[in-house]
Amino acid sequence: MSKLIIYSGTTEGIQLLQFCLNHHIQADISVATKYGATYYPPTTKVYSERMDATQIYDLLLTEHYQIVIDATHPYATEITENLKNACKKAKVHYYRILRESKEIEGDSVDSIEELIALLNKNHDIILSTLGSKSIHKMQRIINYKERLWLRILPSQSIMQEAISLGFQKRQIIQAKGPFSIEQNIKHIQMSHASILVTKESGAIGGYPEKLIAAKDTGCRVITLSRPKDEGISYDELTELLLSKIQSGVL
Repeated sequence: MSKLIIYSGTTEGIQLLQFCLNHHIQADISVATKYGATYYPPTTKVYSERMDATQIYDLLLTEHYQIVIDATHPYATEITENLKNACKKAKVHYYRILRESKEIEGDSVDSIEELIALLNKNHDIILSTLGSKSIHKMQRIINYKERLWLRILPSQSIMQEAISLGFQKRQIIQAKGPFSIEQNIKHIQMSHASILVTKESGAIGGYPEKLIAAKDTGCRVITLSRPKDEGISYDELTELLLSKIQSGVL
């Protein structure tokens, strides 16, 4: 039985599982979707559904987990809050991985609402790389059906959702990142976008490549700033796990 569970959804989560396998640490994985589960070995126990704080609490008690690692996306604030509350209630050790931040270039906004207000001040073509969770709110962009391109994961359900919301299929790019400079340039040119909307995803999330591609194509960048967060770096976490191995905890 695993003592440790990783709530994943990022590259760091995948890397951390590999670290655990390399050091003979038995770890289970939890992701939000069945698509996310495909990135993990079939030998790994994977929970592939969204959980609220009560469901997480019940799982921690049922499976007797001693350590929870939060490797969810920096912008997935709801699951992080649920994990904190469940771990506190269950008296389980909780560790949050913080993604390294990169200096923001161009314009930045602190919320989707602020972003939409800024985009509605012009009529330019937009390429959004914010992902599928924001598409409902992006409908509030003036003339979004004509001027907004989406780059989302290659999922049929996400594609169908976008189309049902009025987005045009020919203006949806389905691909899995992080992307190279060349791929970002290709997508900017394909969409004829003069505005690239992105998250502050850090080096591991391909943020520098987006900035270079935008500069090379003369595209304006608007960055959705990262929510305030507390935790430790990936390297600090792996050092902590190694110390737990040496002390016999893992």
